[in-house]
Amino acid sequence: MESRLENREETEWTNCWWAKANSDTKRIALIGDSVTRQFRGVMEQFAQGVYAVDLFATSLYITDPLLKKHLSGFFDTEYTYDTVILNYGYHHGLKFSELIYKEMLENIIMDISTKTGKLVLWGGTYETTDSLERKQRNKEIERRNKISKQIAEEMYCEFFDLNEVANKEGIVLKYTDSIHLDIETVIQLCHCLYLENGLAYSNILHDRLLSKLNDKGIIIYGVGTLAEKLFWYISVEIGKDNIFSFAESKSVHMNSRFCEKDVYCIEDLYETYNEALVIVASQKHSDEMMRNVIELGFENVLNGSYLIK
Repeated sequence: MESRLENREETEWTNCWWAKANSDTKRIALIGDSVTRQFRGVMEQFAQGVYAVDLFATSLYITDPLLKKHLSGFFDTEYTYDTVILNYGYHHGLKFSELIYKEMLENIIMDISTKTGKLVLWGGTYETTDSLERKQRNKEIERRNKISKQIAEEMYCEFFDLNEVANKEGIVLKYTDSIHLDIETVIQLCHCLYLENGLAYSNILHDRLLSKLNDKGIIIYGVGTLAEKLFWYISVEIGKDNIFSFAESKSVHMNSRFCEKDVYCIEDLYETYNEALVIVASQKHSDEMMRNVIELGFENVLNGSYLIK
């Protein structure tokens, strides 16, 4: 393996995450980079009450000897894994040859396969196509996906090309920068992958929503990050048509749209939609907003910060 310092990035990093570390629960491990890291919390949301989802993510090239040391340390615990998902080697170290990539990936798979009963390979997602460099990187990612698929077949592992999953399900890859996916894309992909991977799936959010839903639909009270997450989780669980609108107390967002829906003043909605399910979407101001909708007369209310992680 290559160990020359000049082959490393200026800053290298490794993140390890053990969820529900003080409990003896079933576990899934995600192994990858910063793109993989985006999936951990969403994977755990869909697995709540069934699995804890752990993470090993790093920027290290697949040829770096530090990778083997760090990965060994991650697995050198009392935790065991029903499933390990490997999504590694697609966005770092693209200057190395495909032959070297294949050899290194096979070595990692052989090491990890002793740590789990089921190993699943995910292909790398494409990057944006806003420059010639990115287009060339995508060609290399495509080649590495083919190598990963070939290795998976040879070593009897499941393989899922995330780009093909997105195409099949009509999911448009959207980005927060040139590499990382936005929360809408991650939630939609995770939902599909849970079903396609045959992983045990939690129905907690789905059942909770249906138990409170009526023909007046859902009003998401708030327009921030939590509101966006709730919109996409609800969309994949029971369909976005069940969401009537977003609402705010202040006029700053009135007559605007958020996540494909109109934004109204919460005070203006009570007379017609007082029976709707109102989901408060704020972590910082949830108590104040809960009091406000209850004082307005809404009775069918949920605190969104308790619905999703």
